[in-house]
Order: sequence, then C-alpha cells, then structure tokens
Amino acid sequence: MKMNRNNRGSNGYGKKYIIFDDEGHGFKKIQNKKDSFTTIVSFLKKHL
Repeated sequence: MKMNRNNRGSNGYGKKYIIFDDEGHGFKKIQNKKDSFTTIVSFLKKHL
C-alpha cells in the first residue's frame, strides 16, 4: 500500500490517496478493503 499525504488540491487543502499495488480499479481483497475503510473512518472522525 502506498499513501501520499502531501498533495495539495486546487483549493489548497491537502488530500490523501491510497494505491494498492495488487489491486486495479476498486478493492476486491479483504485486507485492502479493511485498510481503505479504516482510512475513510479516520478522515470522517477528523472532519465531521
């Protein structure tokens, strides 16, 4: 899994994206789904 945290969007805010080397478009593997949902929940807890 690769994570990039330092990208800035056009609005100046940072954005994070995750790339799983063993996946294509979407997540099929259970561990990758767990990792992506954990990241999403963390984001929601921080920003909501």
